[in-house]
Amino acid sequence: MLKLLILTVMCLLPKAHAEVGVASGFSAVTGGRTVPLLYASGEGNEYAVTAYSVGVNTSVYYHSGYMASLFKRYKPSGDFISGGLDAGLGWGLYYYKIGFKRSSTAALEEKSATATGPAFRVLWNLAPPVFVGIEGMYGIRGLNWILLSTQDIVSVLLGVRF
Repeated sequence: MLKLLILTVMCLLPKAHAEVGVASGFSAVTGGRTVPLLYASGEGNEYAVTAYSVGVNTSVYYHSGYMASLFKRYKPSGDFISGGLDAGLGWGLYYYKIGFKRSSTAALEEKSATATGPAFRVLWNLAPPVFVGIEGMYGIRGLNWILLSTQDIVSVLLGVRF
């Protein structure tokens, strides 16, 4: 479903081009551990759609997370050190599923949840087509957001843009 959504939005974007990157990321949802991250986006002149998958798996624990975001792009004029900046503000949706065992012989307990909220990204075109960036979201989980039912999701990216 997520692939179909990304493909549809990419087809609607004027002069869309693909951006693909492989990165290492960290977020509060994985306890601050650096875990592998696969990131992809489609970009037009004004908007960008991004999606990524992150996960970890051990003998007693697993975590799989998926995030999709839509951004309004802002490209400041001029260069930052050796390349330009590409920023965005928008909205994101995060879904995760975790499973864990309280001991090595216990049954696997699983749960899943979603969060949605304002998102941002800043990409620095270090040496085009190579970029370094940060993407994040302040996720709201349900109507109890005022009671701190929130989650921040931040990822660090190193990738290639085509």
